[in-house]
Amino acid sequence: ALRLKHVFDFRNKSKSQRQADRLPKTAQYHLLPIFTSADMGLDHKDFTQPGVVDEFMRHIYKIQTEDRAQCFAEVLKYLTEPSEFPILYHCTNGKDRTGFMTYLILSILGVPEDVIMSDYTLTNLTFDESYNLLGNIMSEELGIENYHLWEFYGVKPDWLRISMDYVNSNFGNVETYLMEKTDLREKDFKKIQDNLLAK
Repeated sequence: ALRLKHVFDFRNKSKSQRQADRLPKTAQYHLLPIFTSADMGLDHKDFTQPGVVDEFMRHIYKIQTEDRAQCFAEVLKYLTEPSEFPILYHCTNGKDRTGFMTYLILSILGVPEDVIMSDYTLTNLTFDESYNLLGNIMSEELGIENYHLWEFYGVKPDWLRISMDYVNSNFGNVETYLMEKTDLREKDFKKIQDNLLAK
C-alpha cells in the first residue's frame, strides 16, 4: 500500500539469503551490509558469560560509527530526491544499524539529541515481541540457550551514546561528521531538510 520505491537491507549476504525480504513489485532492493563476519566475530564470543553481549554491542556501535559512514550515506542520498520516496531500511532487529541510520536522519533534520535518544529507547517497548520472534533464530545460529541472549533484543542508551559522543567530540555535529567521512555535502543536507520537514 505504501508503494515503496527502495528497500535497503543492512544485513550481510548470507543472512539476507536465509531470511529473504518479501518485497512489493514497486520496490528496488539494495543489499548494503554494514558488518563483515570478521567484524562480528560471533564464533569467538562466549555469550553465556555476564557482560559479553554488552561488550559486543559497544564494539558494533563503534565500528558502524567510525568505519561505515559511507554505507549509511548511500541511503541518505536517496532522501535528496523526492521522486525516490518512500524508502525503507532495516537490519535484523531494527534497532542498532537501523537506529544509527535514524539518528543520522533525525540529526540532519534538527531533532535534539535527547529526543532522538528517547525515540531510540522506545525500542524496548517491543522487547517481548522481538525476543519471541527472533530469539529462536539467534539461539539456533549460536547454539546458545535464548535466556543468555536477552540483551540482544533491547537497547541501552549507552550504546547509541557511543555514536553520539564520537560524532560530537571529533566533528561537532552529524553534518560535519558525514562531510568528512563520506561524499555527502552541505547541499545534500539542505535537500533532505527541504524534502522531509514541513514547510
